[in-house]
Formats: sequence, C-alpha cells, structure tokens
Amino acid sequence: MTLVGSNYATACVVARRRKGRLEFLVMDTVRLEGRHKGIKLTQFPMGMAEPEDNGNPEKTLNAEVEEETGLSIKGHAKVNLLHFEQFGGNEHAKLFFLVWRSGFRGKIRTHEISDRRTLLGIPYWVNLEVLKAKLCESHRPVLEKLEALS
Repeated sequence: MTLVGSNYATACVVARRRKGRLEFLVMDTVRLEGRHKGIKLTQFPMGMAEPEDNGNPEKTLNAEVEEETGLSIKGHAKVNLLHFEQFGGNEHAKLFFLVWRSGFRGKIRTHEISDRRTLLGIPYWVNLEVLKAKLCESHRPVLEKLEALS
C-alpha cells in the first residue's frame, strides 16, 4: 500500500488470544517536551512517516513496531488494515493495522526507552475491557472494530 504524501501515522494493534480472551499490546507513554509535556497516554506502538518510508505505511509500521516493542513482523505475516481516517482537510492520515502475535518474531523489550520527546514504558498485554478504559476517545472506532473480533 502506498499513499500520496507523507503526512501519516501508523499504529500496530498487536493481538493474541490467551485462555480464550483477546489481549492487546500497549505501552504507557509520557510526553517530555512541548505543549503536551507531562501528558500520560496509553497507546499502541505507533509512529509518523519518515522520508525513507517513501509513502509506504507498511514500511513505517515495521520500523515503528520494532523500535517500540522489540518485535519484528515476519515476512509472511498477515498485516490487515483495521482502520483508516483522514483529517486536517485530508492532508493527514492515521492507519491502524492489526497483526496477530504469531506474525512476529523476537522478544518484547523489558526496559523503558526515550526519543527525547516521549518516554515509552515497557509494553504489556491488556484485555479488551482494560483497553476500553485506557485508550482515549479518539480511538473509539478502533475499539469498536476490536470488539467485533471477540
């Protein structure tokens, strides 16, 4: 999938079934600078497009999920577009992809990391009920699609 333009963010919804229940990989984050300094959020692994991604959201997704979780998407893994939205007069886009845990290799990182703008906590698994309580309201369309999986 290639987009026109480079103003987009990708998020990876990493899912697994454990004891018959769906679980999702999230991280707690804290903004370290700017007007949102100190704001704490729970989010999926995500990031903005970089010039080397050449407008390819899946390339952005691969880089961000590996950087933020320690996991890398296997070449044969199913990467499904879960949700797409445009905003800012269609100049910006957010893409949420669903990838099952079996579609990854590697181990989840066990330490906090920072890119100087954001502190990323250790990734952890939550069930759908906890996810609903933790994610911000703007993720409501994604949550609705995840509810349909269960």
